[in-house]
Amino acid sequence: MVRVTQKTIARKLGLSASLVSRALSGKAEEIGCAPATVTRIREVAAKLGYLPSAAARRLRGEGGPLLGVVAADIADPFFSQVLASVIRLGHERGYALTVAGFERRRIHQRDLSRLLEQELSGLLLIGGGNESEYDEVSRRGIPVVRIGAVSPRSAFTQVGSNEEAGFNLLLKHLAALGHRNIGLVGADQKVHRHRMDLVRSLTATHGLRVASRHVTLGSDEVLKAGLEGGRQLLRQSGAKQPTAIICSSDTVALGVISALRDHGSRTPEDVSVTGFDDLLLSRICTPPLTTLHQPVEAFTEYALEALIGRRPLPRTRQFAMELVVRGSTGKAPT
Repeated sequence: MVRVTQKTIARKLGLSASLVSRALSGKAEEIGCAPATVTRIREVAAKLGYLPSAAARRLRGEGGPLLGVVAADIADPFFSQVLASVIRLGHERGYALTVAGFERRRIHQRDLSRLLEQELSGLLLIGGGNESEYDEVSRRGIPVVRIGAVSPRSAFTQVGSNEEAGFNLLLKHLAALGHRNIGLVGADQKVHRHRMDLVRSLTATHGLRVASRHVTLGSDEVLKAGLEGGRQLLRQSGAKQPTAIICSSDTVALGVISALRDHGSRTPEDVSVTGFDDLLLSRICTPPLTTLHQPVEAFTEYALEALIGRRPLPRTRQFAMELVVRGSTGKAPT
């Protein structure tokens, strides 16, 4: 389909492109253009499906800033939830958004080049990835904010959860229920491995233990990781099966619950299961999932303020997590 431009309208009417431009921008009266001509130009523009160029509008100082948004894994429900928040809150504030998503946490440079063609006011990254892939963004002086696990080595402004404090809440909850032997299941991705390592480092403080055979990784695809990792854990544990399984995300936890069900184990009567994220789906699954809530709305508010706001903000911000106790955790079996 051929894009309709102001020149297209001018040729259709036999008028100059500059007159059409003035009529569509509301400035034709300045040069004494007849109202009937202005009306005719606008009617033809509507009939042809003309849409003004966003880039041209910004050059004239019209409209809000254009933000680029890149989601690390559009197949992961958590990223979809964050993206929905970014789109909604961004639009409420008058920002125009251009969105790119990719799989396996690597962006194609062609897609990044397309984003950079659009005169971005800022770039918002949802999730991790290799920061060197965005060197061209940094060279152009475009501000970048990343929503996700906070890394001390990142060159970008970051906003995420205080995961250590969150896992301490979760471990305290499991210990109070009488659990002592814990299993871990995570996806084979950097952020998920980091969470599992973090939990392992905190367990002793709460009187819990994680045997090495009770730590397993599933697929690098999060939707499959829980099912595969849960099956691996059940095979490896045998008679010493853990009484509680901590998962690196809600999506992983839902897969683990399914694997337990297939194995004939009940949740939470035989094995308690916990997640991380607090997806909407986790509230209606069977049983509803005990999880650590990530404050997505707060992330988005902070990220947008850091990109476009008028006041300086810390380069790193970690929000507190909330432990949401639901039906997937119970007392340890005796």
